[in-house]
Amino acid sequence: MSGNNTLKPFLVEEKWGYKDCKGNIVVSPIWDYADHFYEGFAVVRNDKGLYGYIDSEGQLSIKCQFKEAMKFVNGIALIQTSDGSWEHVNYKGENLHNCPWIDVY
Repeated sequence: MSGNNTLKPFLVEEKWGYKDCKGNIVVSPIWDYADHFYEGFAVVRNDKGLYGYIDSEGQLSIKCQFKEAMKFVNGIALIQTSDGSWEHVNYKGENLHNCPWIDVY
């Protein structure tokens, strides 16, 4: 896959994985949650209830460490940290500011 976002989530026995446009399994169903791809990344949740991101190759690119995670928009994603504050991160999972919020709308 070359970042063209052709992987689609599928569900088997309460676990999510990803298939390519031909129906071939690219990512085995190991996730408790799997979103669609946006900007080359998809939000996934592991069996501990933590969220992270996989890339369009199906590789975990930002480890599952967040209480909540939103899709990327213009290179920025909103995540909730383990202490409950909200932050913006880039494609590398790096915090984009030094001022976490208590709440966001």
